[in-house]
Amino acid sequence: MAISATLAVKILYICSGCVHYLSPQWAENTNATGSHMKIHEFKHPFFMACLKYLGQLFCILLYYIAFGRQTVPNNNTVPGNVGPGAIADGGAVAAAADRPEPRPFARRRPGLNPRFPPEERDPTKYNKFIFLLCTLCDMARTGLLYVGPKLTYPSSSIMLSGTVTFFTALLSVAFLATPLQNRMWFGVCVSVCGLAVLGLRDYVFVHLNSYDSYGIAAGDLLIVMAMIMTATQVILEEKFVKKHNISPLLTVGIEGLFGFVLTLILVVVFYFVHAGGFSKLPEHRLEDFIDAFTQMKSSWRIALAVVGTVVSVCFYSYFGITIAKSHDHGAVSRMVLDNIATLFVFAFFLIVGWQPVHWVMSIGFCLVVLGVMFYYDFIFYNIYLKIRRGLGCPELVLPGADTEPLLVRNDAAVQER
Repeated sequence: MAISATLAVKILYICSGCVHYLSPQWAENTNATGSHMKIHEFKHPFFMACLKYLGQLFCILLYYIAFGRQTVPNNNTVPGNVGPGAIADGGAVAAAADRPEPRPFARRRPGLNPRFPPEERDPTKYNKFIFLLCTLCDMARTGLLYVGPKLTYPSSSIMLSGTVTFFTALLSVAFLATPLQNRMWFGVCVSVCGLAVLGLRDYVFVHLNSYDSYGIAAGDLLIVMAMIMTATQVILEEKFVKKHNISPLLTVGIEGLFGFVLTLILVVVFYFVHAGGFSKLPEHRLEDFIDAFTQMKSSWRIALAVVGTVVSVCFYSYFGITIAKSHDHGAVSRMVLDNIATLFVFAFFLIVGWQPVHWVMSIGFCLVVLGVMFYYDFIFYNIYLKIRRGLGCPELVLPGADTEPLLVRNDAAVQER
């Protein structure tokens, strides 16, 4: 992938991530009349999760429109394949009488379809149910983030969201054997600290007596567990798409298929579950899809936010898996860029007044930006190398760098292989 294309994918991932995070928040902060003729906020997380998976499901349709079928003429034979009745004699291929009659339309393997990008040709055989694990991780994250933030301070979600980058780096080293350089670890840690400082206000400067100390600990623990689920999901996605050379568009579609079926069942079941104080809906149901549709019908803002969520999740998931597939440190790079999207979203919250402003937040913003710059080696690492050269220090060899040539010039056998 060219450098300009890589940069474009990263920018589009950040932009789609901002829309993906802002749209549900916009809907939740909008009041509208529900099915019980009461005006209340749009609090339907499981309904929104179902619609997100529906948006991902459309990626399967796009995949098969773009790459699925292609006309194969009757008199053509797929190159490299000789039919069961074909007899090769003197370089010519003669058709035998028992050769099966060709079909006017045949599905080509992706590797033979010229419309496929070269990096997505010849995928290996795989079981599509492997992506069910990714879907279950995402659903577990949705459930944990439904309960956790209700038990702790409002800013805990932002403060602890940075831990997903650290957990992704750990899992990437442990399960993908991805070596991370020291500057990458330093950048990840600085970025995590920056997001922690952003959410530090409620813990240090604001004392809310309505929260129980044990509830705060339990809520924070559930949020951290949700971040572990997210890290596990992105690691599994990177492993599967790289191992089996699967198209990111198809990956998003398969996860959307599993997720839509499962969440659709849960939304119907949760309609009959009364959650008490955990639910802010009029009848305190765990989910009320009838009320959700009524609010969408009565407020164009909620309808627009829902459409933005459904559309943005397709681009957000597709570009995220594309980054994970096309980079050596794909999952970690994906989460570092996700921190930038979180930073922009938090800045938007401050501008519109959804989050109170405090001076300590400026420190958090600076730390997140510095962490990203250290991770991607933008400025500081090059300055550090120039200072070392100016002081006459020996050339710095990064940990894990391969300093030996892969092929020995005198070993003819190795060269031939």
